[in-house]
Amino acid sequence: MAKSLENKYENVSNRLKKISNELMSFEKEYADLLKKYDELQNKRKKICGEYRAIHKQVLIEKYNNCDHLLIRSYLECDYGYGGKNTVYCTCIKCGLDERVNNDYYGNLSEDEYEAMKTYFNKTHFGWFRNLSDKASSTEYCDGELAQAIYKKIKEVHPDIDDKTAIKYFEIALENMRENNITDEQKEKTAKRLSLRRNFNKWNEDDVITRYN
Repeated sequence: MAKSLENKYENVSNRLKKISNELMSFEKEYADLLKKYDELQNKRKKICGEYRAIHKQVLIEKYNNCDHLLIRSYLECDYGYGGKNTVYCTCIKCGLDERVNNDYYGNLSEDEYEAMKTYFNKTHFGWFRNLSDKASSTEYCDGELAQAIYKKIKEVHPDIDDKTAIKYFEIALENMRENNITDEQKEKTAKRLSLRRNFNKWNEDDVITRYN
C-alpha cells in the first residue's frame, strides 16, 4: 500500500473512531437524560394530582366561606307551550356560577367547575334552585363583567358594605349601557376592568337566550 494511501486510511479511521466514540457517549448521556426526564414527568404528574385535589378543596372552602353577593347573570326564556323563564345567578365576590348545574363551563377552569359542582351537589344540594330569589339586584349582567366591576369598586372602596356595593355596581352598569360606548371604548373598558380583550357581553340582551 502506498504511503500516502496508508496515511489517508489511518486518518479517516481515526476520525471515524473519534466520532463513533462521541456518538456512543452522547447516546449514553441521552439515555440518562431521557430516564431523568421520565422520572421528573412522573413526579410532576403526581404533584399535579396532589395540587389539583388541594386546589379544589381551597376553592370549595372559598365558596363555603363567602357571604355571597348574587346578581342575575343569565336568563333563558322559553316561549313554547308550557315554557318558563329560568334565571341563573353568579356571585360577584367569589365567582360561584349557578350554570355549572347545567354543565356550563364558560371561562371556568376545570378545577373551578368541579369545585362549584361539588359545592352545589354536596354542600347546598337543592339550594341553587332558588338562587334568583336571593339576587341582590334586578339587573341582568354577565357574571364576568359583574365581577370585574365589583373588583374595581372594592379597589376604590375596600370597606364598602354589600348594599352600597350593589348600588355602585348598578350605577356603573347603567352608565356603560346608557352611553352606548363604541367598540374602541369597549376595548379600553375591557382593559381597564382586566377583562378579555374580545369580551363582548356588555348588554342585558347578551345574557338572555330566547326559545320559541
